[in-house]
Amino acid sequence: MSDTSVATRQQHPIVVLRERLEARANEIKAALPGIPPDRFIRAVITAAQINPDILACEFQSLWLACMRACRDGLLPDGIEGAIVPYKSKATWIPMYRGMLRKFQESGQFRWVAADVVRVGEQFEYWITENGPHFKHKPEGGGAVVRAYAIATTQAGGVFVAVMSMHDLDKVRAMSRASRDDAPWKTWPEEMMKKSALRRLSKMLPSAPLLDDDEPETEAPAPTPIARAPGAAAALEQFAASPAGGTHPVAATDDAREEGGEQGTSGASAAHDAAHGDPAAADDHYEHFQNIQAYERGKQAKAAGHQRKAVPPEYRESDRTREALAWEAGWSGQSMPEWNKES
Repeated sequence: MSDTSVATRQQHPIVVLRERLEARANEIKAALPGIPPDRFIRAVITAAQINPDILACEFQSLWLACMRACRDGLLPDGIEGAIVPYKSKATWIPMYRGMLRKFQESGQFRWVAADVVRVGEQFEYWITENGPHFKHKPEGGGAVVRAYAIATTQAGGVFVAVMSMHDLDKVRAMSRASRDDAPWKTWPEEMMKKSALRRLSKMLPSAPLLDDDEPETEAPAPTPIARAPGAAAALEQFAASPAGGTHPVAATDDAREEGGEQGTSGASAAHDAAHGDPAAADDHYEHFQNIQAYERGKQAKAAGHQRKAVPPEYRESDRTREALAWEAGWSGQSMPEWNKES
């Protein structure tokens, strides 16, 4: 092992992350006009310091989450949006305030707002031949019973979306993250308002589109992906992996029990990599990912989701095979097979 590799392994993961992001400052600047790259990088570093599990994510997924935040023009500061770890993957989730700002900056609306309604508060919502009407008198206190979002367009149109707790609980149940620091547990009311805004955006003739990794009800939660057990091992894995690279991780015992043959495939990939055959590891890992996509497609069909509800991560240009595997699972077809040359 070279001295450089030893030095890199001994660096703190925060230092490694900062160096990788600073090396890509020009890409961040090009993707995020109007916001200095160093401000964006500081937001990511602060997020990782607050939630060290971000450092245990594969860097490729973390970088993709950063690019999605840039595409939305929002900072991952926990206010406009957040980078949330899900197993070994980092996901970008725009927050209520970020979505609200995008609505306001679009110039298409006179007024946009979202709020929650609590027990005992005066709330009325009705529709007549003149359009929707609503009245809310916030008084504070009490449990949340519904959330709503409202927008008035420049042309004078009024649009209202109201979600009951039953609707909100369905959205919460579809959330990928379920840890104690997951967005729905850390910022429950913010996520309720965000869900109402997302529901409202589907009703509007035109609305800002945000690159959100967090599904509402379009796709089932993904099968968990195994990573190195223990925080220390995961942090070491992050610091030791090459910039921009993605490596398969040996499956834990829990993952093998939950994943069956899938967990075995992940372990085989890690075994091949450890014995000097990275090409074989890549093949096994890709097959493992395709199987996961196929199973997710079957689950989506069983849950009544439409075929067009392909998970957003499979729409990336380098994940075409996973998208095809998902569609095959949804259609009840056999698992596709590809030759190495294809």
